[in-house]
Amino acid sequence: MSRELVWVDESIAAQIEIVSDIVRTNKTSIEDAVKKITDDADAISENLEENLIKFRYHAQQTREKYKQVVSEELEATYKVWEECEKLRDEAYEKLSSLTGSIKTVKPQLDEIVEEIHDIKEALSSANIYGADHLYEVIRKFNELTDEEKQQFKTLLSR
Repeated sequence: MSRELVWVDESIAAQIEIVSDIVRTNKTSIEDAVKKITDDADAISENLEENLIKFRYHAQQTREKYKQVVSEELEATYKVWEECEKLRDEAYEKLSSLTGSIKTVKPQLDEIVEEIHDIKEALSSANIYGADHLYEVIRKFNELTDEEKQQFKTLLSR
């Protein structure tokens, strides 16, 4: 086998080198090697197309599931919002009725506060020392025996 030198572009030389390596390794002809490379490239291309179709299908499913989840969560949020509105309305109604009740009771409460104030003033001017002294006398009287109580009665009646 004789060799001839041919001047070609570097990119083509690299491709020829690959084909030459395949021919030497597989011990096939250049036509067979080129056919095998072409078949392999076609298989890779088909595989890429299949993978692209699978990827697009997966992306479509992901979008649909995402839309479904968003829709479900949005619906759940609306339900929570509606429940909160109901609770708010119920609380407002209870507060309104309580406000009405307070308005009807307020004059009576004012009277009670005034009475307590009057009692406080009356107690502040009372002779607490005298009441305390009277309590002490009653306590000591209760501690007396029956005989001592009788003698005390006799003294008081004279």
